[in-house]
Amino acid sequence: MAKAKAANKVDIESLLRAGNEESAKAKKSEIPSITNQEKLADDANELLREYAELEQQVQAVKAKLHEVVFPEYTERAKADNFTKSLNLDGSSTQGVQVTYTDRFSEIDIKHEVQIQKACNFDQFFERKVSLKLKEQTVESVKDLVALIGPAKFAELFETKYVISCLGDMDRKQFGLPGQVRELLKQAAPSIKVRK
Repeated sequence: MAKAKAANKVDIESLLRAGNEESAKAKKSEIPSITNQEKLADDANELLREYAELEQQVQAVKAKLHEVVFPEYTERAKADNFTKSLNLDGSSTQGVQVTYTDRFSEIDIKHEVQIQKACNFDQFFERKVSLKLKEQTVESVKDLVALIGPAKFAELFETKYVISCLGDMDRKQFGLPGQVRELLKQAAPSIKVRK
């Protein structure tokens, strides 16, 4: 019986794998191809592969730079000799400059007590509230103004009135008049290497 279950498992896994392969083939065949642009496609494919490899190398170099520079940055700050930037001189180039910025990720509120125990919270931090309207419609804003009043609303909120495209605009845009379509700014397309 155990052998039968094992055999069934292999058969099911093979069946699922075959289904995935067929689905992948079907998806690839659904996308139409443009011909007579092979040189451009090959150049783009090659450059995108190189770019992806370079991005990985750059990230590794940045991590190594941080590993080398951060202790010096920290020691200088502790010695009352703070600087945001430090240079690393090169032998055959000008080298690089590493600059730390005054931007930090938000800290989850669950760490507040821990921070308060460790330091003077109010000297280094402030509590902020992140607000997002679930429905960003004219009606929801009118409701909010009615609840707190126009003056308080203007004091608390900075608003911007915009026109937002409805879904499927990538397809619908081609049915719009030219003078409207030229107002659209579609996000840059993603480009990936075909395998």
